[in-house]
Amino acid sequence: MKEYSFYGWERANVSPINDNFFGIKDPRDLYDALSELWCVDTCAPRLRSEWTIDNPTLGQCSITAFLAQDIFGGEVYGIERNDGNFHCYNVVGDIVFDLTSEQFKGEQLSYEGNPKQLREVHFAKEEKKLRYELLRSLLFKRQDGLEDKTLSWEETKCEHLIKDRWIDLRRSTYRFPDGSEFSPFYSYSRRDYVVIVATDTEDNYICVRQYRQGIGRVTTEFCAGGIERNDGNEYRQTGIDPDKEKEVFENALSAAKRELLEETGYGSDEWEQLLSIPSNATIADNYAYIFSAKNCKRVSSQHLDSTEFLKVKLLSKTDIRERIKNGDFLQAVHVMAFLLERKEDND
Repeated sequence: MKEYSFYGWERANVSPINDNFFGIKDPRDLYDALSELWCVDTCAPRLRSEWTIDNPTLGQCSITAFLAQDIFGGEVYGIERNDGNFHCYNVVGDIVFDLTSEQFKGEQLSYEGNPKQLREVHFAKEEKKLRYELLRSLLFKRQDGLEDKTLSWEETKCEHLIKDRWIDLRRSTYRFPDGSEFSPFYSYSRRDYVVIVATDTEDNYICVRQYRQGIGRVTTEFCAGGIERNDGNEYRQTGIDPDKEKEVFENALSAAKRELLEETGYGSDEWEQLLSIPSNATIADNYAYIFSAKNCKRVSSQHLDSTEFLKVKLLSKTDIRERIKNGDFLQAVHVMAFLLERKEDND
């Protein structure tokens, strides 16, 4: 067995109480993972000037102990220090372990008769709560990356059924993690696009109504449109360096401003990108870039493309909620954009 230096490592045979963190089978695994993640940003502010990569556990005790509690259960206890702060460690059943004991460099600590520590007390300090959330998110990202290797598929065959300026429609065979293969899986490439959640000076949402051939209906939705490229293609190209791909894209914010102006005649000086997200990760590789534009004003007439036939409609927040509820606001990404924008406004 690999040897460690943290207190209680020899008896730390504690199993996780959930499967949230892939590959963490006991506190020793957690120590190995956190050794890559502890940093000055997760260190207690009062100790950051002393933190070094040679003493990575310095100032990490409480957030580490409560994160270990998330994974292994049990209780967190604290050893009172001379400055009145508590050094936190974990107790699960009759097993005691202290993942951050090495910061004391050989000092003998007493792990008996110490008071229990409550996260609601510790996390009443906003900075400590934020450090805990940062460390937890870093651990999730690390372990998810390891888990990805056990879940990923391998494409073994690909046929381009349609590949023109507008779309690349493919039929693929994939090998699963257990070695078996299956076909067909269909996927396609189309261009990335922007969705603009725009409101005017009276907090009305600037929407458009137009025909959507996919469902054969006229829909009410937000202003949206494709991000243009300067290489003659309508969609991202496979096998191309991602950094070179970025060079041929129109700036997403520029595209959002252009689309809002062309489709509605409105402009804004108050823009915010809310999110970028795959439009349909199951079958497509393009992304939707979601923007909000506030206090929009009418600055010009519409300038529509030859294939665009749409009407501008101003709707209240209540109007849109009712349309979503009644199935009259039908673009899934647009519904998500509306809910996200209202959440950002704490509504």
